[in-house]
Amino acid sequence: MNKIVFTLLVLCTVGCGFKSEKADLIIHNAKIYSLDEQNSVHQAIAIRGDSIVALGAEREILNKFSGKQIDAKGATLYPGFIDAHSHLYGYSLTQIQLDLKGVKSESEMLAKIAAFKKANPTLKAITGRGWDESEWPTKKLPSRTRIDSIVPNIPLLLGRVDGHSAIVNKAALDLADFNSETTIEGGYVDYNNGILKEVAVQVVADKLPFNITDFDKLINRGANNCIEAGLTTVCDAGLPLEVLKNYQDLAAKGNLPVRLYAMAEPSQENFHYYKTQGTVDEPFFKQYAVKAYADGSLGSRSAALIGDYHDDEGNSGILTTSPDSLEKIAELCDALGLQLNTHCIGDRALNVTLNAYSKFLKPNNDKRWRIEHVQVVQESDLDLFGKLGVVPSVQPTHATSDAKWAAERLGPNRLNLSYAYQTLTKQLGWIALGTDFPVEDIDPIATFYSAVFREDIGGKLNEKFLAEEALTREQALRGITIWAALSMHMEDEVGSLETGKKADLVLLNTDLLEANPEAIKNTSVLLTIIGGKVVFKK
Repeated sequence: MNKIVFTLLVLCTVGCGFKSEKADLIIHNAKIYSLDEQNSVHQAIAIRGDSIVALGAEREILNKFSGKQIDAKGATLYPGFIDAHSHLYGYSLTQIQLDLKGVKSESEMLAKIAAFKKANPTLKAITGRGWDESEWPTKKLPSRTRIDSIVPNIPLLLGRVDGHSAIVNKAALDLADFNSETTIEGGYVDYNNGILKEVAVQVVADKLPFNITDFDKLINRGANNCIEAGLTTVCDAGLPLEVLKNYQDLAAKGNLPVRLYAMAEPSQENFHYYKTQGTVDEPFFKQYAVKAYADGSLGSRSAALIGDYHDDEGNSGILTTSPDSLEKIAELCDALGLQLNTHCIGDRALNVTLNAYSKFLKPNNDKRWRIEHVQVVQESDLDLFGKLGVVPSVQPTHATSDAKWAAERLGPNRLNLSYAYQTLTKQLGWIALGTDFPVEDIDPIATFYSAVFREDIGGKLNEKFLAEEALTREQALRGITIWAALSMHMEDEVGSLETGKKADLVLLNTDLLEANPEAIKNTSVLLTIIGGKVVFKK
């Protein structure tokens, strides 16, 4: 009799759906791309606390775990998307500054300046960004003369879309003690027209009477936009110590909405901080990297090229940091165990930077020093990425944004090894992808689309741009997940859906590895989860 009862109990335990483990959240009826080494595909996932405890077939997970359930209704689940190169603080500032993105003429820009000034009469300075003269009928840079008539008494600084040049008014020039004779090492000053480039922009920006009174609110506003786009980890590149400390405080209070990988600017005070206080490696805040700048941008014709610009004879761009200074930065990073990531757009800047790196990177190192942007490469420098273990960190939407004028700037010979993402991927076997927002939109789907199809998601290009350098769909997906995590030394925590990793996930209405291009254009984020918590639901 006892044997019969025991047998019945066993049968009931199995057949009646006894759940042996508790989970806080179960997502099922999904197509789950894990992005592990094999890119294993699952149907359900179980989460406990902030971590993944199991992935598997639908019945396997539902039979084993009890807990709150979300029926994905056949949608596709991915690791939370990661932006390997962006500017969260700068993007957040744009939410309260004059937005000039999409302005179609200088006259429209002037009208927006006048309206912004009228709407904000108590401002002590006017700042903004986003104008792009290449989109205007005249193709000519703006001049400060008309701006001075609208804003004569308070300083004004309006950055170009790429952030590497700006127009300022006379009040801003006076504040920085600039005159018609002023020259700036690593920068450019056109006093009469109010055009500044590179270091000169920062000199003026540092003088502006601009004060953020509520850092938490500012960052939350920008970060929530990232979350709605499916981003769970973002970068903030090139930060002063004051902003880094504000981020530390925000993370310590548990108020940082997304995981953040911060790159400090290579200032004396930041290096002193690293020497005396060390690095920061917390679940939501990472601070062990430095961002250096070797040159400017192609849009502003300040990227440092080997030879003159094809459309600007006598101008080969600007090395914003001298070779000796770059080497000193590299030496400090090596001595302090810091990751060094250097902005290099032109081939001359890349050559100088790789030469500096080569003095401190031994074969088979795992420092993962990076080159940011890598837009123009000379063939002789390509193999140094593999030999030195240098990570290419690129932004595919830069390629499709620049496509309309890249050939004019560079000429046919240099264009052959520009925006060469597939070629760069082959050097290490992987590549990190980002957006550089606010230069480009924060949308990781646009990053994926540009990388794979070599067209902009908005359909502005008439033909594919350098189509031979397209990434495969899986490469592009890895570039915004596990490979981006690798580039940040975060692959043990995020970037793929595996047992023990943080439960950062994004649910889309589109299967990026299978859907046609038009369907990808119409992709929607249905759900974003960070650390096991639903932070966005459509």
